[in-house]
Amino acid sequence: MRQASYRYVLLVLFLLAGLLPAHHTSADRATAQSRPALSGEVFTHGTEHFVIHYTFIGVDAVPAADQDDNDVPDWVEDVGDTMETIWRVEIDRLNWPAPLPDRGEGGDTRFDVYLMELFSKNLGGYVSPDGGFVGDNPNTSRREQAAAYGYMVLDNDYIDPSPPAGLRVWPALDWLRIIAAHEFNHVLQISITGVHSMHWWYEATANWMETQVFPDLPDNLRSAGAVFKSPDTCIMRYGGVDRVESGLHWYGMWVFNQLLSEKYGPGMVLDIWYRMGDGGGYIPFDEAFAERNVTFEDVMRQFAVAVLLRDFAGGSKYPTPRLQEAVDTLGEWTPVDGVQRYAMDYIGLALGGPYTITLDSPDPGVEGI
Repeated sequence: MRQASYRYVLLVLFLLAGLLPAHHTSADRATAQSRPALSGEVFTHGTEHFVIHYTFIGVDAVPAADQDDNDVPDWVEDVGDTMETIWRVEIDRLNWPAPLPDRGEGGDTRFDVYLMELFSKNLGGYVSPDGGFVGDNPNTSRREQAAAYGYMVLDNDYIDPSPPAGLRVWPALDWLRIIAAHEFNHVLQISITGVHSMHWWYEATANWMETQVFPDLPDNLRSAGAVFKSPDTCIMRYGGVDRVESGLHWYGMWVFNQLLSEKYGPGMVLDIWYRMGDGGGYIPFDEAFAERNVTFEDVMRQFAVAVLLRDFAGGSKYPTPRLQEAVDTLGEWTPVDGVQRYAMDYIGLALGGPYTITLDSPDPGVEGI
């Protein structure tokens, strides 16, 4: 059987998003932030920038192995070393601002990491800024409106004796690295914007940061599959509801950050975050793009083509994008489930000879490339 050779047309839907207001957490800076309670007596291990809180008793107990006999569990030292590696990449190399200092809730003003049993609750880690509202971050040259400080909670050992179905089985240290790099970027995000309504951008940036800190770890190509399998899902949608194949779409959108980084440098991502500290909606994107003489629509066209061609560094490792349909006869064609805003459908054409394509849509935001 002779396989048809497809040419590709992609339909890209551009709809101007309504401005999304930033959510400002209101709290009194003078009130100390509440912190997690571990299941036993609490010990601490300090590094240059972090204080790790752990216990040997109860459900939150860390592995007690201490091969170098320095009275600090090896796992706790692994956590401290991992956090310092993340600091060197995210702050020292990529120039993100240091997190806001707290009020000494964990013993001093270094950033606090608490080790607790999370895997059994289907959690890998989390960051909480509750009660840490500050307003402006003195670690930046800009004036933020809703910056906050917080703390991080990581699993006490990243070992689950009965992992949920479908959970990847990785070494505990790999889990630690992936999740800590992701969560610490959330810390840096809230140090600029506090809790913001642009949830997809929070998760896309944190997942992208995993690839910057630990490029050899495998997690992100898995999450990218949501974007390549469902390119017609809006960039803001979490997915997995009306389009089952698009679950974890927020996280998979890290490839959008990858496009920005490869075309305009990694500073583009941080520039957008700084501008988000001034206000909400897509204005920060428009401003950052305008400074580089492109528009949001220009960048979305670039993104649509990059996903289709897997035109990223190491592109052959990326999933093959889903073809909405292969058209082999002349006539009219309508996408089965439509194209959401800031999204695209890929249509294969297997037609002999020259042909003309016309788009017919009442929405002026639809265009073909």
